[in-house]
Amino acid sequence: MENQNINVNESVEVENNEMTQEVKTQEEVKTFTQEEVNAILEKRLAREIKKIEAEKQKAMELELKAELEEAEKLAKMSETERVKAKAEKERAKFEKERKKFEEEMKAFNRERMLNTTMTTLSEKNLPVDFASFLKSDNAEQIMENISVFEKHFNEAVEKAVLERLKGRTPVVSTTSKGFNMNDLKNMSVAEINANWNKIKNNLR
Repeated sequence: MENQNINVNESVEVENNEMTQEVKTQEEVKTFTQEEVNAILEKRLAREIKKIEAEKQKAMELELKAELEEAEKLAKMSETERVKAKAEKERAKFEKERKKFEEEMKAFNRERMLNTTMTTLSEKNLPVDFASFLKSDNAEQIMENISVFEKHFNEAVEKAVLERLKGRTPVVSTTSKGFNMNDLKNMSVAEINANWNKIKNNLR
């Protein structure tokens, strides 16, 4: 009997704990007004701005430090060494900018060739989805790629159409005019007898 009372008490306590947790969970769900949401967003935005400014400040400090170190090195050099170091620095800067420009030009040309390929495919009523596979570095190669693709594409379409049509014989009507039940109801016996063969074939 005592065991049963203990078990009942334990189960009641467990149920009470579960109900309390459920009520707490329901109380924890909080809704926000638009002003509160705006305030939260402003705080986060301010935090992000502060973080970005700190990163910029750090980058500027590193750049300034590098410039100071460079100035110290130049101060220790002779005039000839300074001129040589400055020229080397300018040459490295120029090379970096030249490489960047070349990469931009390559990207521009790739995009231009892709657009040319897409336009040509569209003009020939071919799917433009294949443009990235057919594009090339020059217009002549693009035209050659498209010609080969067009030939094989049209052959594949024709083969698929013939494959679908294979085995299906078209049904040709043997009667010039079909008869339905309404026609028969409106016909006289003499008309039915005169057209009996056609009617019989039509009813099969």
